[in-house]
Amino acid sequence: MALTFSRFLMIPIFGWLFTENRYYAIVVVLVAGLTDMLDGYLARRLEMTSNWGKLLDPLADKLLLLTVLFYLGTYNIISLLYFYLVLVKESAMVIGASILASRGQFIGADWLGKATTIAFFGAILLIPLELKFGYLFLYLAIGLMIAAFISYLFKFLHCVGLILLR
Repeated sequence: MALTFSRFLMIPIFGWLFTENRYYAIVVVLVAGLTDMLDGYLARRLEMTSNWGKLLDPLADKLLLLTVLFYLGTYNIISLLYFYLVLVKESAMVIGASILASRGQFIGADWLGKATTIAFFGAILLIPLELKFGYLFLYLAIGLMIAAFISYLFKFLHCVGLILLR
């Protein structure tokens, strides 16, 4: 849990550093990504997973991603449209997860969600460094995000009994 909380602390640090020195801000993103991987590895390895961890870990990731996209958009490095797309998708995911949690149900991350996170991570590391192929990661991430959302939507509708899945 300490690693997860450290990622929450990295969010305002990123914001402050982005205005001062983008390169240092990108180091914060890199450290956050490494602590995310380490956190997941240790939780599984030491069998210390918890419902709070399942909630807070992706929340930290999403808040950092939204913060980075907001700063990139605000400084006209990318379109703010990407920030808003992710914000709407994540808001819908939180609402869906809350509905399922109230029913005692949970949908875990799948490979599409993990691939989306990796693609966004690549984009938010490369784009501020002015590496043009970082935009390829961004476009890939948006496509994967849409596919992951559709997949989640079908799983959600199945959980609430509105559709049948095989």
